[in-house]
This record gives sequence, structure tokens and C-alpha cells, in this order.
Amino acid sequence: MRGLMTTRRVATGMLVAVAVGGISVSAVGAKSATRTDKGTAEIGETSLKGKLHYEAGSFKDKVLGNGALTFTTTIAIKPGGVVHFDSKSLTFWTKTGSLAGHVSADIHASSATSATVTNGKISLTKGTGGQKGHSLVGTFTGKGNPTSTEYSFTFKAKYK
Repeated sequence: MRGLMTTRRVATGMLVAVAVGGISVSAVGAKSATRTDKGTAEIGETSLKGKLHYEAGSFKDKVLGNGALTFTTTIAIKPGGVVHFDSKSLTFWTKTGSLAGHVSADIHASSATSATVTNGKISLTKGTGGQKGHSLVGTFTGKGNPTSTEYSFTFKAKYK
């Protein structure tokens, strides 16, 4: 009888360990389903060091909520006076972690105080904290003021 009780305890202990281990592994390794996302962002240039522009701002997003964003970039003037920016240092800071990656767009100035932003692409594929393993990839458009360097954007993306 004593051997039977010990065997049952060991078997029960193993089942609990397997069940808990299975839950932990599936919860940690689970990839979330792709979700359609949209949001807005406001940015401004904080400083210019040589050719490097430092940008910062905030965003409001359907999936990620409210957060901050930062990036550095250089600009290139394309034919027709279109300003192109391209950065591999965009970071979205959220309450659960961060997402970092690439952003690019074209700025078409119609005056010293009015511009539209087209061809915006965002690809944030490096997550930290609760965003590890996640990504945000999409497009954006916007408008702003080239003199004050303040811009507003609307984006559509897929969050995974």
C-alpha cells in the first residue's frame, strides 16, 4: 500500500509539473495574431548636430496606447525640392516595452510654414520587454511646418 501511495504522489507531481511547464512554455512562446492597427503621432526636431537631426514626440495607437517616440535622421534633397528622410533608429516607447526599427518618408513643402508628408513607411521589428517578439509594420502620411519642424502623422499598420 505504501508503494502505491508513493507512486501516485510521484505521478500526480509529474502531471502538475508537466501541466505547469506546458502552460509556461506556451504562454512565453506564444506569438500573437496579426492585428490591424492605426494611430497618430506628433513630432518635432529637438536639435541638429552637424547633419544629424534629432527628433522626438508622442503617439497614440489603437493597440499600443499612448507612448513616446525618438529617432535620429539625415535628410536628402530629391529632384523638385522634395526632402527625403530615412532612419534606422526609430523607437516607440510603450508602457510595456519598446519597438525599434526603420522609418522613411518624403516631405513636400508648399511654403515655409506648410508641408505634406508622403510615401511614409514604418517597420519596427526589434522589441524589448513586453514587446519582445512583436512588430509594427505600416505606412503613414502627414502634414507639418518646415520652419518650426513640427509634424503630425496618421498611420495604418499591422501589429504582430
